[in-house]
Amino acid sequence: MKKIILPLVVIAIIVSCTQTKVEFPEELIIGSGPSGGTWFTFGKLLEQLYSDKLTKTVSIPGGGVKNVIALNENDIDLGFSTAVLGKAAIEGYDPFKTAQTNVSCIGNLYKQYLYCIVRTEYAQNNDVVSIDDIFIKKLPVRLGVLTQGTVSEYITKNILIQLGTSYEDIVARGGKVEFDNYTTGAIHLVENAIDVFIFMASSPADIVTDMENEIRISILPCSKDLRDKMRLKLGTISHELKKHTYKSLFHDTHVIGDYTVLLVRNSLSAEQVTALAKTLFSNTKALSTNEKAIEQIEAKNAFTNTGFPLHPGAEQYFKNCGLWDE
Repeated sequence: MKKIILPLVVIAIIVSCTQTKVEFPEELIIGSGPSGGTWFTFGKLLEQLYSDKLTKTVSIPGGGVKNVIALNENDIDLGFSTAVLGKAAIEGYDPFKTAQTNVSCIGNLYKQYLYCIVRTEYAQNNDVVSIDDIFIKKLPVRLGVLTQGTVSEYITKNILIQLGTSYEDIVARGGKVEFDNYTTGAIHLVENAIDVFIFMASSPADIVTDMENEIRISILPCSKDLRDKMRLKLGTISHELKKHTYKSLFHDTHVIGDYTVLLVRNSLSAEQVTALAKTLFSNTKALSTNEKAIEQIEAKNAFTNTGFPLHPGAEQYFKNCGLWDE
């Protein structure tokens, strides 16, 4: 009898994870990230996947903060963000003006790392060995940051606050601050138009490899004191960049970290979100051939560390697959 029951249970789980035909809007819009980053690439991959499997889908550039606001206002249907913004979005404090009540999560996808990339000659000339040194020493610096409305910029701004400075202080000391996308920021670092470029990304990140193939760069750690302060302030965590991930990385390096999450507007139905989740998690292997970070995505880990509440449709998908305990 047991030999008969076990296959039936397995078959039941397989059947419950499959999806019946679900009606979708004529077009879905995904908010991705700035040009040149992992989210931008991932958005294009999801655009193709959902267009092939579900309904016409379009990916547009966005950012972690911008996407949450756009979802809340029903301007987009899905969007990438990070778990660290969940509490602020739910409670409606900076960087949000009001509670974002129309936003929930499909799942946690992969780790995000804070990269502080500095031209090596700048680090050597100024005896800089951590991100803290640049700002605590009040060095003149030409700083590149991602555009406002991105999680990278939100985290960078708060790092400066914890280190006793601000964008205005940097300019007043004879430096400058540029707000760019990944591609432009990398070009400016290579061309010596900026000294330091700070951003959040996955690991490994192609943008880092591209820069180190052009010039000598150093990837700076964040001190434990800074990581602790940021954890208390924003709820960020610590990740470790492993040595030799990049040719410029000679030691395991502790940095501020977070998780990428895929969000949806609450006004999508449970059936629609279940289908979106099923399609994503069933195709991660194929997607990862074009973006290494996607290799980290596993449904069994996707409903923890989300920051934002799970959409009922996502929760149903995990239950259907036997991953979610009541």
